[in-house]
Amino acid sequence: MGPYWMVRFQRICQAKTSAKTAIWTRGQDHGSNRPHIVGYSNDHPFIRDVFDLYTARLGIMLVKLENNSRINPFMRRLKIQVTLQLTHTGGLKSRLFKLRIADAKLLRDMTTVISTLVDEATFNVSPEGIKLRAMDPSRVAMIDFEWPKTIFDEYVCDAAMKMCINVSEMLKLLRRAAKDESVELALDEKTGRLQVAVRGRYDRTFNMPTLEATEEEVPTPKITFSVRAKTTTQGLHQAIEDVQLVSDHVRVEIGNEKMTLRATGDLMGAIVELKKGSETLLDLETKEPSKATFSLSYLSEIIKNASATSDIATLEFSTDMPVKIDFQQPKEGKLTFYLAPRIEVE
Repeated sequence: MGPYWMVRFQRICQAKTSAKTAIWTRGQDHGSNRPHIVGYSNDHPFIRDVFDLYTARLGIMLVKLENNSRINPFMRRLKIQVTLQLTHTGGLKSRLFKLRIADAKLLRDMTTVISTLVDEATFNVSPEGIKLRAMDPSRVAMIDFEWPKTIFDEYVCDAAMKMCINVSEMLKLLRRAAKDESVELALDEKTGRLQVAVRGRYDRTFNMPTLEATEEEVPTPKITFSVRAKTTTQGLHQAIEDVQLVSDHVRVEIGNEKMTLRATGDLMGAIVELKKGSETLLDLETKEPSKATFSLSYLSEIIKNASATSDIATLEFSTDMPVKIDFQQPKEGKLTFYLAPRIEVE
């Protein structure tokens, strides 16, 4: 067998909680590195291998019961919270994660952008930086976000992990920070909660729970684009606000020399033309003229919130296909949205 370590686990039930002690070991005899339970305080032999580790973060592990006919159905559905009590030589280690950013506004603005599509976000955190790729609940829009460690004034992460947080709750805390204040985030080793410290005019520290990370991997859409338009975010935002006065959707048309936004409502209509080389439409590349219709409830919020983080936006799409909007970021950061078109029935 492999190296052992002791853990204390608690059964999370509706009305009562009980604690037991168990011994875990690497599953070397099963051809994997997954921990398997090999002992129990009551010494029930069938307990071995009924647990399967599915996430670990800084001393906190969440595990689920596997299907085992010797355990009743209720127990099979039971989630277990496991907390490391002792260290061991070789095996699972506590994971360290901490960052500091001097400009609180930068972090707050990006969190606002992410909250446009998702309320709970599972971030891929690694020694190289932070990534997020997620879709909104209706699966109409997708965000692809990356911040390398160079974005931060201090960044420490000793192992790759997934970390899920409630973005709306995080945003509430970040709104308490002024522009000239700094923000520190750190995962508490003992509780598994995320510590949010705001430092500046005076110091305050909040803590919030991390949530169960989703295992879904959202792929990058594979789309061929026929047009590419480079615009200023402020100019694009103003054009979108103009057409939003008359309708809840907009027809985007791109030819060789201009991009046209058309909107038609019950009472009014609007046409906005952006010419190539103007202050708003900086560049235009066209393989073939293209047009598609998009929901303004998505497009307006994406562009409005993302414009706080970027001065330049690049739109790419083909006729009646999703649009890709890339917002230029500093220091090799990445912020890209994909939005599905609104299909109009003749």
